[in-house]
Formats: sequence, C-alpha cells, structure tokens
Amino acid sequence: AFPPYFKMAAAALRNTHKLTALSNGLRVVTAKVPSAVTSVGVFVDGGSRSETAQTNGISALAERLVLKGSTNRKQDKLEKEVAALGATLASSSCTEKSSFVFRGQSKYTSKGLEILSDLVANPAFEAAAVEAEKKAVLGELNSKKNPTDVVNHYLRATAFQGTALGQAPEGTSKAVQSLTRDDLLKHTASNYVASRIVVAATGDDVDHDAFVRNVEASFGKFKAGSAKGPVARAGFTGSEVRFRDDLMPHAHYAVAVEGVPTSHEDYPALLLASAVFGSFDHAHPSYKRLSSSLAQTTAEHGLAAKYTSFYKTYSDTALWGFYGVSDSHSIEDFVYEAQQTWMHLCTSLNDAEIARAKANLLRSLADTDAQTILNQLGSSVLATNSAPTLAGLAERVADLTVSDVKKAANHYVYDKCPAVSCYGPIEQFPDYNRLRGAMYWLRL
Repeated sequence: AFPPYFKMAAAALRNTHKLTALSNGLRVVTAKVPSAVTSVGVFVDGGSRSETAQTNGISALAERLVLKGSTNRKQDKLEKEVAALGATLASSSCTEKSSFVFRGQSKYTSKGLEILSDLVANPAFEAAAVEAEKKAVLGELNSKKNPTDVVNHYLRATAFQGTALGQAPEGTSKAVQSLTRDDLLKHTASNYVASRIVVAATGDDVDHDAFVRNVEASFGKFKAGSAKGPVARAGFTGSEVRFRDDLMPHAHYAVAVEGVPTSHEDYPALLLASAVFGSFDHAHPSYKRLSSSLAQTTAEHGLAAKYTSFYKTYSDTALWGFYGVSDSHSIEDFVYEAQQTWMHLCTSLNDAEIARAKANLLRSLADTDAQTILNQLGSSVLATNSAPTLAGLAERVADLTVSDVKKAANHYVYDKCPAVSCYGPIEQFPDYNRLRGAMYWLRL
C-alpha cells in the first residue's frame, strides 16, 4: 500500500498523460504536473546508436548547431526573442535521441512551439558556425575528462562492444573532423521528420486539446518521412576496461549487469532491488545513519568516499550496477562488499529491507520534477509509442514482494558475467576472474 504522503502525489499524477498522433505521423503527449512554468520539448528519434563509425557524432553536432539559428532567425535575433519572453532554450543529445526544450510561462507556449518548429525545420548550419562548433567539439574530445564521465563511457563501450550502442554520443575526433555542412543537412532531412518526432509538454496549465492544435499549427506541415526501421538489439558482453593512473587521488569504477527497458514487466522489481542497494556519500552530514546495510558497512570501515546504485535504460536493454569512488587501498574491500550485497539480493533479502527500499523509491518518484517527466515522456513515446504514468509505476512497485525481487535478482544478477570499467589508482581492483567468481555462491 502507498505511504500516506505518496497517495496525494500519486493521485495528482494518475491519468494525466494524454497522447495524440497527427495526420503526418508526429506524436503529441502532455502531462499535467505541478510546475510554475510550462516545458515544451521536441524529441527526435536518433542518436549515436543510429550512426555509423564514419558519421559518429553527427547527431550531437547537429543538435548543438540547431540552437545557433535558423534560415529565418539569426542567432542574435533568436537569443533576444527568447530573452524577451523570459524563457529559456536548451538542447541535448544521447545514444538514442536529440531533444530541444523551451521553458517559459504558459501564455508563451504557442510562441515557443513556433520557435522550436522553425529551428528544427530550417537549421541554418552556416559554414562558419559549423567549423566553430566542430572546433569546440574537438577541443572537448581532446580535453581532460571528468572521471565519472570516463568510467561511464568505457562501461557502455565495453558492455555493448561491437554494436552502435557502444559508440560515444559526442563522436570520435576522426569522424567529427570529417563532417560537412552537406552531411548535417542530409542528416536532418532524413531524421527531423514527423514520423520520428515527439512533441511533449508538462506544466500546471497544459490543456491537451489546445496544445495539439498549437502543435498542428507549427508542425503540421512537416513531411511525414520514413519511420525508422527496427534497431538491431545491442548484445551485452561481460568484459572490462582498465585505465590505470596512479597520480589520481581516488579510483573510480563501475560494475554492471544487463537489465531490461522500462517497458519490461521486470523493470519495477529491478528498480526496487537497486533501491535496496542504496547509495553513500561521505560528505553527507548523516552518512553514518543510512538505512542500507552496504552504506552502513562502508561508513563503519571507510571503504569508499561515495557510491551509487544506477539503472540506465535504453529502448531495448539497460545497465544495472554500481559506481564507486575509493582510495587505492580500500577499493578491493568495497567491491567485495558490493558483490556480497548483490548475492544477498538473490538469496536472503528480507521484508524490512523491502519496506525501506519501497519508501525511498516511492518518495523519489513523488519528487520527480517536471523537466524529468518531460524527458521521460519523450523517451517513452519514441521507444514504445506509449506514455505510462509515474503513478502506474508506483502501484507496481508497491505491489512487489520479497520473492518478486529475489526472483528478478536471481534472473539478472546471479551467475552473470558483469561489465567492468575502472580508472585511476586501480592496482588493487580485483581481477576479472575473481569478480566473475563472486557472482554466485556455492549452495547445497
């Protein structure tokens, strides 16, 4: 059953998502959520997973250049126009989509849609801007990276090696350097079409029917284009990448197994199992009083500066694992305890742990902000052509039992080959064969 504080949030989110398809194939989805501003997002189906080795990085480059202006709006005019509305424009790209988001007062929603449709339909891609942005991307590719980003990049690359999902969204230096304005125009002509676009909105004042009419006015003339064909499933490979650098103060590492996408029936159980695993940060004032048994052990023995359990989903697969930061002498002990926690999930989980994890997970769902909901809506409709509610997910989580979580953990964790990425002073990081051996217990 829902905790009392969550019943109100669940009721507020229930049955508020509405989905409509226009005649040209473009899909429109809205959700009424508590928010002082209205967020409007245009989500394009296509990211690094849809690229070849020769074009790797073109989705990210195009996404960055779209906000540099259209053939109708120079960049300075665009920036002044958005600023005059007291609004913001932002864009991002990842492995499977690009997104463009306008945030402002609800009365400017139609104007925001008009701006977004112009930018997406008529990107200028001026030669000087293209070269300047390529130079900026190449500079970022060649600069020193955040250790967390390095670990996450190598984790995905090794887990999905040999597949397009293993490619970096930002591309490679060789591929980005070779991209031209004509390449960008061809890319947007084939991908920025109605059948591959979802327009989403979240906010207090979102009226679905009125929003659909506004979208029709701004995006109704978009060509239908060809729907993206089925994407080859990305095979998961148990493997590792190690990048030793003894000059770094801490070792950064991630260990993950293959999970399932949000549309899978086992997703709620794995999400709850991840909540049982918990998180820890030595900088947090109450780091010694966390409910997770792994967090308590970590605090008591100083095994890590921080760790988090993550569940990263894609359209047809996922990575479920943990990311940690430890000094060079504690790394082996923490990884041992973390793997013991995985085995505990498979064999000896109890009702009290599930109850605590449910409370934490349901609170997290109730606290989901409008911007995150907008991104989830766009991603979900692109991947599954549906828009499940947070309340629906919460209900499924609330109904889970200990046996449900143990069954899921056994199926996806027990005796599975993990993907591993580690960076820094990692001499003491366990050998892969030892890691693999700790993925099961000998039981009589």
